Amino acid sequence: MAIDPDAAVTHLNDLGLTLELESTEEVPNGDIFCWATLSRGGVAAPYTFLGTRRVRLADARGALVLAGDRPLLLWTHHIPPKTADALRRAGIQYADEAGNAHIEFGDVLVDIRGRRPSGPAPQSPTTTATNLFSTSRSQIVFALLAWPALWKAPQREIAQASGVSVGLVNDTLRLLHGSGYDLPASGRRSGALLDHWAAAFPSGLAPRLRLADFHGDIDVENLRGTSIYISGESAVRDVIRPATLTIYVDDLTQPDGPSLPILNRWRTDGTMNVFVRRKFWRDPGAEERPSEPRRLSPWPLVYADLLATGDPRLRTVAQDLRDHEA
Repeated sequence: MAIDPDAAVTHLNDLGLTLELESTEEVPNGDIFCWATLSRGGVAAPYTFLGTRRVRLADARGALVLAGDRPLLLWTHHIPPKTADALRRAGIQYADEAGNAHIEFGDVLVDIRGRRPSGPAPQSPTTTATNLFSTSRSQIVFALLAWPALWKAPQREIAQASGVSVGLVNDTLRLLHGSGYDLPASGRRSGALLDHWAAAFPSGLAPRLRLADFHGDIDVENLRGTSIYISGESAVRDVIRPATLTIYVDDLTQPDGPSLPILNRWRTDGTMNVFVRRKFWRDPGAEERPSEPRRLSPWPLVYADLLATGDPRLRTVAQDLRDHEA
């Protein structure tokens, strides 16, 4: 059973607040994610509304990334005291059916704690959504987002593109089907898949791919080495001046030569601004194109890396990239 956004409207009205939700859309796991406005008297503020049946701080932080410049308003059945403390520290506002709330905008402050639900909690939602964005399955979802033609390709080709086993591809496609992410991978449904994948990326797949962080020159034109894929803000340097360099490589070593840190004189002291991650994918069309020492990472990865910074200016660039590519 999906979360009921109308219950949030009614509950907040009882607290003297008016909640207006814009174009609510239920995603396959039953969550609601949409723009919203909270107001009281003559004071109003824009929010991003997340209605969910189960609160996990990692998921809430991922939603906070997608919320952009708007504060995040979380609505659920019940938020335990420890979780409520963590949400406040993370800057996430919330309200629950039990009557707890922490909401702050303009001169409005609502802070209610310690209330318990009057009835039994709803059954835990299916774990399908969580399973879809585990680290290995995230690689498969990434490949399908980056190369939509793979939706119709043999599972062996999907496995090669995403760097996982055929068995895991079979299982992930089954989960995608069960979650409502079916062919064609386009329109609003594919947008939801991209958003959920990008939200899970910073705390899921990204840490697993980390090879090393360095301090050094971030000018792509001075970057030395082969088979380097550029991502993050350095991949959109035509529209913004980058402050960091994020790259994906097979390994820090280089064939028949010094390693990447030595080649580029990267250091392990100072402020880290060069982030090196493991390249896990194989571009299905790479063999048909001439080899290049440096190329851009697939756009969904650039999009996720931009969002993961938490920088408002980069979130704007990320949205422009999505509008152009999706």
